[in-house]
Amino acid sequence: ADPDRLARYAVAATPIEEIMKLRIASRPASRTQALSFQDLRAISWVFSWNQSRHGLPGWFGLGTALEAVIAAEGLERARFLHRDWPFFRALVDNARLALTQADLEVAEHYARLAPPEARGLFDLIRAEHERTVKGVLAVTGDRALMSPWPALAFSAERRNPYIDVVSHVQMELLSRLRRAEGAEKDRVREVLFLAINGIAAGLQSVG
Repeated sequence: ADPDRLARYAVAATPIEEIMKLRIASRPASRTQALSFQDLRAISWVFSWNQSRHGLPGWFGLGTALEAVIAAEGLERARFLHRDWPFFRALVDNARLALTQADLEVAEHYARLAPPEARGLFDLIRAEHERTVKGVLAVTGDRALMSPWPALAFSAERRNPYIDVVSHVQMELLSRLRRAEGAEKDRVREVLFLAINGIAAGLQSVG
């Protein structure tokens, strides 16, 4: 097992290193200079996954957990828990919002920023995303993730094409930043910060 594999993927496929330079908290984004999983701070970690349209902290692992609940207790019991247990309902419904903010088609392009040996992690992410969407729809009985909140669904549908454009701009800027040197690096970084702000404003969230 490699506990830092996900951290290395995040460095390659998200803007986490630049987000760590933003003044968004009173404490450093990492407890050490090395980007190991256990040393990362929550704010920069969650923010970077949201920026790269993965949204992992909001939903990853829930699909596997729901599969286990349904296998052990049955679908009707799982639906009862969602209906009558506030904690379980909040867990599932918060994941619905995170899944709506995520966009795996865009995230796949971010994954291409990672070296070939790291890109395989995206296949695991995509598989868990599919499990999570399937599990959420199963336990809620809804036809779509945002069925209970049509206004939010409409808002996401309208805004996402514009955010997608900024996301692709951000990917190009990340690629250029990693090749740039000196004053050029500083110029690209300043524009990248604008893209970070634009995506956060469009999603109305840093994570």
